[in-house]
Amino acid sequence: MKGKSAGAIVLLVAVALAGACGGRDDDSGPTPVRTATPATTGQAGAGDSFTTALKKIDAPKDLARGRSLGKTDAKVTLAMFEDFTCPHCLEFTAANEGQIIQDYVKTGKILLEFHFLPLSQGSVVPMAAAYCAAEQGGFWPYQQKLFIAQAEANAKTGPALSVAFSADQLAVYATALGMDADKLRACMPADATLQAIEDDARAADTYGFRGTPSFAINGRPLLNGYPASYADWKKLLDSALAGK
Repeated sequence: MKGKSAGAIVLLVAVALAGACGGRDDDSGPTPVRTATPATTGQAGAGDSFTTALKKIDAPKDLARGRSLGKTDAKVTLAMFEDFTCPHCLEFTAANEGQIIQDYVKTGKILLEFHFLPLSQGSVVPMAAAYCAAEQGGFWPYQQKLFIAQAEANAKTGPALSVAFSADQLAVYATALGMDADKLRACMPADATLQAIEDDARAADTYGFRGTPSFAINGRPLLNGYPASYADWKKLLDSALAGK
């Protein structure tokens, strides 16, 4: 963006984001609609389970356009605001995203949109890499890899996030997925990349989101909690498809 340094954009993004990962104790961020928060992070079993589930997610390449997945004429658009360092985003992705893709995206009913809502400056680095992966047409497998890296870091079966989300390692993921790592590296600090992240953060602020994951259905934000189980997601999405 003209007239603003990349560092200033990152700082603006980080400052606007006073939120914490969804499910915190205060009432300023989204929380799952559940009676208790499951113990998911920091446990090897949970990390292994999440990794297995993430590897099974099948995002069809023919339905992928940048950070969108699905048919453009889908009746319902589900906008997802997430942070790759957030354990609740990991939980949602592992437990629900794959099934939503299978039942609603592949059948042409729902269009998914992934938006960035960074919780800290450290969150911006993997988001920048994911944005640049999208520029090469590889966002969906790349975001899957980033969540796998978080799951392994949480379970201590892989490198800590500071290593897993380092610029060098982010480039390694790109290479493994058949992308141009040099192009990704050059794209990450670009003003256009950081501006896209800031734009998403501003959109989240407009919706009233303060934590992750946060969701909007056809432009209507879910501000009173989001479904914890796939059965509850199905009820919500079916209701939206029915125009309710």
